[in-house]
Amino acid sequence: MRFQYYPETDSLYVKMVEHSGVDSLEVAPGVVLDFDSAGALVGIEMDNLGFNANPTTLLGALRDLPEELSESEREQVNLAFDQVLAGRFKLLDPIG
Repeated sequence: MRFQYYPETDSLYVKMVEHSGVDSLEVAPGVVLDFDSAGALVGIEMDNLGFNANPTTLLGALRDLPEELSESEREQVNLAFDQVLAGRFKLLDPIG
């Protein structure tokens, strides 16, 4: 899992795997899941991080995850949200 923060837009992208997504689903305001052509989770985009990175928004997103996500993908999303809420994402391996 890699985190890339974009200060100019206050957005964060959590890259789960190295290939790109082809489809997306907004699961909460400003929280978008990206999927590959097989329907597997490839990343999470969080826009307006200063506003949307709060327990209410992220817990709502967890509650509204698509049923098709595997248990492993759900755990990855939960871990990513925990890191964001704790403010530790900047310490993790950045993209590029």
